[in-house]
Amino acid sequence: MNCASPAGAAHRDGMGRSSAPETHTPPIMKITSLLALLLALGSIQSHAQEFVTFNAGKRIVLKPDPAQTHIRLAQSGAIVADAVKQELQQPRPGGFARLKRPVVAGLKPLDEAVQSRAAVSALLRNSQVAFAAPVLRSAEGHELSPTSSLLVKLKPGQTMAKFLQVLRNPAIVNVRQISRDGVHKLTTNLRDGAAVMDLAATLVKHPMVKMAQADFSHEAVSMLVPNDPFFFSSAAWGFSNSGNLGGLAGFDMNAVKAWDVTTGSSAIIVAIFDGGIQQDHPEINQIPGRDFTDDPITNGGTPAGSVAGHDHGTMVASCVSARINNARSACGIAPDVRCVSVRWGVPDGEGHFIGNDSNVIEGLEWAQSIGARVSVHSYGMFPSWALDEVFESTREAGMIHFAATGNDAHKIFLFEQFPAIAWPASSPYVLAVGAARRDGVRAPLSRYGGDTRRVAQSVDFMAPGEEVAVVARTGTPGVADTDALPGQGTSFAAPYAAGVAALLLSQNPALTPAQVEARMIAGCQNMGTRGWDRFTGYGLVDAFRSMADDHGDTPATSTRVALNSVTRGHLNREDDADCIRFTVPATLSIVRMHMNALFRGDILTPSAATTVEVLNENGTRATFTEIPVAPRDSSVVFPGAGLSGFKLRAAFTPGSYVLRVRGLNSAMGSYELVLSEEDGQPEISVLGNNSVIADGDTTPATADGTQFGTVRAGTSVTRTFTIRNDGQNILRVTNANNIDGNRVLTPVIQPGSAANGVRDIPVPEPKPVPAPIHFRVTSMPVAQILPGRSATFIVTFKPVGTGFFTHTLRIQSNDQDEREYDFVISGGSLLQPSSVR
Repeated sequence: MNCASPAGAAHRDGMGRSSAPETHTPPIMKITSLLALLLALGSIQSHAQEFVTFNAGKRIVLKPDPAQTHIRLAQSGAIVADAVKQELQQPRPGGFARLKRPVVAGLKPLDEAVQSRAAVSALLRNSQVAFAAPVLRSAEGHELSPTSSLLVKLKPGQTMAKFLQVLRNPAIVNVRQISRDGVHKLTTNLRDGAAVMDLAATLVKHPMVKMAQADFSHEAVSMLVPNDPFFFSSAAWGFSNSGNLGGLAGFDMNAVKAWDVTTGSSAIIVAIFDGGIQQDHPEINQIPGRDFTDDPITNGGTPAGSVAGHDHGTMVASCVSARINNARSACGIAPDVRCVSVRWGVPDGEGHFIGNDSNVIEGLEWAQSIGARVSVHSYGMFPSWALDEVFESTREAGMIHFAATGNDAHKIFLFEQFPAIAWPASSPYVLAVGAARRDGVRAPLSRYGGDTRRVAQSVDFMAPGEEVAVVARTGTPGVADTDALPGQGTSFAAPYAAGVAALLLSQNPALTPAQVEARMIAGCQNMGTRGWDRFTGYGLVDAFRSMADDHGDTPATSTRVALNSVTRGHLNREDDADCIRFTVPATLSIVRMHMNALFRGDILTPSAATTVEVLNENGTRATFTEIPVAPRDSSVVFPGAGLSGFKLRAAFTPGSYVLRVRGLNSAMGSYELVLSEEDGQPEISVLGNNSVIADGDTTPATADGTQFGTVRAGTSVTRTFTIRNDGQNILRVTNANNIDGNRVLTPVIQPGSAANGVRDIPVPEPKPVPAPIHFRVTSMPVAQILPGRSATFIVTFKPVGTGFFTHTLRIQSNDQDEREYDFVISGGSLLQPSSVR
């Protein structure tokens, strides 16, 4: 009996089910396929164990700390027994604690994730453990752990009620909207933090969801570098830098000049997001704050206040609104604005404070509700997608945000795949502030970002952040309450920059965050490459320069400025335009426009990215004549490029004009504009054949064209002469139509044009015609000659009769020492030869 099945026939197994036709696979191929399948299954299972979160849709894998687990006990004082002798660490906010466990050496990252999940599962078998989660670290070293809550934002048009109905997940036990822009906090009954992260990763893919993540508990790093407390009066360099102690004179925030304009308005509130501000501090100008943490204030603190031993929030606030003129301690950059404490984290005694994403979100919403216009974030933590959403919405609603770039600049090259500056400074909706030192350079500790201008991972501004004067909690050991102490770190740079923004809003509360940012950019003192650079952003914030005059954007709203005066203004990167109106008097005048950048590095040069125009009152392009500025190599001639300013010298006919300077991407900075009427004098020279003819010359010569030679009677010869203006003002030829003095011809005067800058002049009344006329001007010069320009006239010699003839040409002008410029011309005449028959 043949037991083989026919080729291609279906095969029946022992249960009568058909299977695919049997084929003969070589043994080596079977082994290879089996190994590939096992490897694939193992990879899928291992990758499913990874700890994944998302930021703006980007998948991020977090690495578990193999030595720790984040737990919350079911009741205070419960004892956790474990076979591996886990050690209970110090308590954490919200009833949490850290559990230390042995580390298994040599594990790969995926194995660590598997082990971490197993450790959490083992802990949850103990009824005394209410919640357990892995302790996770980002590649940059930020430490965080998931809580039992999720943060979710739905896509436009979706409702949470409908979403929950579709989802039908029994793990979700409570839902609360915590931001106006739709971020909801979903509390679950899950005891495993890893399961919360897994649920968030699943929700990210849901068609109704825009954003989802775990509500992480962060160990935020304060950006303070501690120093021994002592009075440090020279730390006031950030307000007025005299150049002492190695400082760069003038490198400061220009506070003294700014305070002549405003010291701040009590209507402007700056929210300090930190571990709390001492609420009864006599030096801090503030309003009562609010605590968004789960832990009650202890150890001498008050709600929203700081606790003894944790001065960070109080120091940060002092940079903004420490009081002025009270003979105590230091003062803030905006001493009459008011700070408010938004306590979102709890100090852990090791230079960190612990808090959740939702704490900051609710704090931002509350700060907005009380009218805060500025927020300060002097900490670094793992990026939060949910928080980015709220940073964006609150900025759009009118609140401008500042954050410290971070202090550990030496780590920049260790984490190339991550932003070099800390988050939230690297958020696209937050302005990143680095630390400058008194000698005009970046403090070595200050972190810097990418090499692309205005990307989220880049530095925006610099502010004082090394050897600056700050205020600590009252009762700090070794420091009198009337003393300041030195601070160092980007933690203080951020509030100084925020304080400058508060001054601008005090001056004009109608400014939007974008307008405040633009003014601050325009006011910065450049510290590196002209404009923006990756190490120092736009440069050191300057309060006074940021307050420069705000000229109108259109001719209709232009600012009127008199000639022979000075005005100041600024351009910014937001396509700002300054329109400045000036009037030229009743005679043709030369006007000088000299615009200088106020500080080194400001860019105000007309170029492909900048337009500088002179317009008529109705906005049309005006007609004028440019006059080279002498010497040309020592100035920027309109339109120039590559330098930090420009000069324009031009002749204008009477009327009103508008100078419009519009800055695009590469033009920014504060400027000083000098508008003046030319005060120089004209200087006349006359040339023939390119040779100067001396005033009063009585000896005609062939070389300079004054000797016309001999012609036959009835014929003529012409010579062209040049009047040149070698002076610094307009040369006016007052007898342009009667240089020869013979009689008044009726020439057609060349009309004024953009090319020569002249205007029509009236033709004088005719004079008696002398006879006979041998020399006459047959082509008249223009009546007004600009500096460095020239005009020609043609003299025709057509003798009447025979003989030798002379004539004096006389040019009358406004030249101060040669009002009548005269010289003699001559020529001879012969009889025509008779015809020969």
